Amino acid sequence: MHPGDYRTRRLQRAGHSVGFTIPVSFCKALNFKRGDEVKVYIIGDVLCLKRVDAGMFTPGVGAVRSEEPEVASQESQD
Repeated sequence: MHPGDYRTRRLQRAGHSVGFTIPVSFCKALNFKRGDEVKVYIIGDVLCLKRVDAGMFTPGVGAVRSEEPEVASQESQD
């Protein structure tokens, strides 16, 4: 995996929420492990994830830019 790499994911129903899977290569690069607690941030049209015990948040690290902003706006209305 190299900086700027991306993968396309389809949003899926997860109970009363919407979710997606994170590729193993991304988890390895960010040192995410199954069961880790993460904080979820929205900065502009970017969804950011940070492991709770990972220290200070660095914008752009572990971030996924939305290519369809209308999906994010629909979800925020739920």
